[in-house]
Amino acid sequence: MSATAPDRAAAPATDPLLPLALYQANLTLWLRTSALLAEGRAQWIALGVQTLRGGIEETRSETDDLLRGAGWQTLAALPTHALAQALQHQVAAAQGVVQTAISNQAAFGAGYRAALAEWREAAAQAVGRAWQRAGTATPAAVWAAAVQPQQHAAAVAAAAPADRAAAAVAPQDAGTVH
Repeated sequence: MSATAPDRAAAPATDPLLPLALYQANLTLWLRTSALLAEGRAQWIALGVQTLRGGIEETRSETDDLLRGAGWQTLAALPTHALAQALQHQVAAAQGVVQTAISNQAAFGAGYRAALAEWREAAAQAVGRAWQRAGTATPAAVWAAAVQPQQHAAAVAAAAPADRAAAAVAPQDAGTVH
């Protein structure tokens, strides 16, 4: 290599499209996650509305029965009947909650796994394209230069002259999320 040609492995060229591609992948993941959470929230709201409507209808029916057959015997049986109805209603509500929870968790898990797989594929393709454009730079160097360009440049500048070449090839890992 000539003295004027830059060493691509020592100073990886940053692909100007890589940060945008990674941002788009992250934004797509965020939107998919938000949609999955909104879907789960809508299912919980639907269950709450259904339970509330059932309780209102049951109360209306019982009130109508009391008004039609208002007598001491009907009123005397009311506490026992109300307890049995409340227990039955609570069991049905608990079953609905459990079914909704299982359904929501399964749907969210499957959707989130699919969203993560798409994100992983989009991020890998973006880094792969940047690696191809960078030539001989390693994928780690391309990733570090794209994700942490300021930290990488500061680490190279702060390194002792003998350590600058090593720092340029292996950027600092501080603050990265694994």
